[in-house]
Amino acid sequence: HGNEYTGVHVLEKLVLRKDQLRRDYPSLDISTLLTNPRAHLNNCRFVDMDLNRMFTAQTLGDLSLSGYEPDRAKAIAAMLGPKGHDNAVDFCIDLHTTTAAMGCTMIVDEWCPLAVKIAAYISEQWSAACAADAAKEVCKSSAAAAK
Repeated sequence: HGNEYTGVHVLEKLVLRKDQLRRDYPSLDISTLLTNPRAHLNNCRFVDMDLNRMFTAQTLGDLSLSGYEPDRAKAIAAMLGPKGHDNAVDFCIDLHTTTAAMGCTMIVDEWCPLAVKIAAYISEQWSAACAADAAKEVCKSSAAAAK
């Protein structure tokens, strides 16, 4: 969505680390895509319709449905390959931001064992990183209180 900035920030960081990632993981091919640049430019959720709702087989196949997001969805689907097709990308991560008090959340399809394993790994790394950050904050607070 155009008014969600976390994904844009992550894309910028990935682009900065692209050479390092290629060197460290030569078999990994990472492609980035800002899916709704017009909505992002306008700082709005969407231009015509919610892009997330455009990726059903019915909507993608409806040639009479047009507008910025329906057209974008069709272009993105063509770029990534049809779901379940041999030419489709192996893995796609769709990043979002929310104002709901959900904390960090991952939603994965249970039919994809790779997604479940990746989510478990990320969750483990996340927990360790959050604990380390929390410890740093406690140390900073303790040091400030001691002064």
